[in-house]
Amino acid sequence: MRSPCCRRSAGRTNALVHLTAVARRLGIEIDLQEFDAIGRKAPVLVDLKPSGDHYMEHFHWAGGNSRLMREIPWPSRREVPHGRRSTP
Repeated sequence: MRSPCCRRSAGRTNALVHLTAVARRLGIEIDLQEFDAIGRKAPVLVDLKPSGDHYMEHFHWAGGNSRLMREIPWPSRREVPHGRRSTP
C-alpha cells in the first residue's frame, strides 16, 4: 500500500475512499497519515480536478495517456533489472 499511484492520479480523493473501503473488507489497515506523506513526495503527473487546476478534457485534448507515456523519461532496458535467472 506504499504506492503513490492513487495519490497522484485524477480522482485521487475518490480513489482513496474506495481503496480504504476495499482494504477494510479484506482486513487490511491503511495508515492515512503514511499514505498522505508518501503522496506528498510523489511527482504530479497530471494536475486534474478536483484537487488540481485542469479538467479531464484538457488532458484529452493534450493527447491523453498516450502523450503522457511518451513524455515520461523511461529508463533504458539496460537500466531495468529483469528478474530472470540464468540457467547453468
